[in-house]
Amino acid sequence: ELFLNGLASRKKEKSVGLGIRKDVLGFIVHIEGSVVKDSQRRYFYDPSILDKGDQIYYTKNQNWYPVLTAGFNRMLSEDSFLIFEYFYDRRGFQGREFDNFVNSLTYFKDKSTQSSDEYYTQSFSEVLGAYTPGTIRRNYAYLTYSHRLKKDWNFGLRALTSLDDGSGFIYPFISFSAITNCLIEAGGCVPFYAEPNSEFGLLPLEWSTMMKIKIFF
Repeated sequence: ELFLNGLASRKKEKSVGLGIRKDVLGFIVHIEGSVVKDSQRRYFYDPSILDKGDQIYYTKNQNWYPVLTAGFNRMLSEDSFLIFEYFYDRRGFQGREFDNFVNSLTYFKDKSTQSSDEYYTQSFSEVLGAYTPGTIRRNYAYLTYSHRLKKDWNFGLRALTSLDDGSGFIYPFISFSAITNCLIEAGGCVPFYAEPNSEFGLLPLEWSTMMKIKIFF
């Protein structure tokens, strides 16, 4: 199965891509590649070289970036299902770009705490707005496993890791689907990391729990 996709938005993000999906020895393998032009992605300067009032970020308007997703899914048994994906996005922070982001986050957080100056509070807001874990680096691996325990009960595990720094999160969950057109899911998210200044180490929590109720019409 071959497929083509494209995107154009008012936010000046454009993309075009090509993908293929094929059954290989019981594994549904898929590969999708695209190029993206994104003039909204912000990259931050080292705050130590900035003077008060300076622009704290820059964009790369002229560039097209490659994006790749590759993975597979497979039924392990009548009750078990596995999904694995690798994701690469050339727009993600790497090396000095990520260091500048972390330093900016720390610097402007401290400054906005110590001072009510609008420059520092606005700058901290801009840096914080760029922090969406699972999207800011270049290389990720994603895993989902689900297993039916009983007729209406399922146990599952989702995991995402940044291959650039080894940080990530694990999300075990249990779901209940006996109610018509309704799915109830409860789980907990636990980040893991070796360095606090890693992508998921920056999260201001050690763990969290959540409950979701989905109603279908």
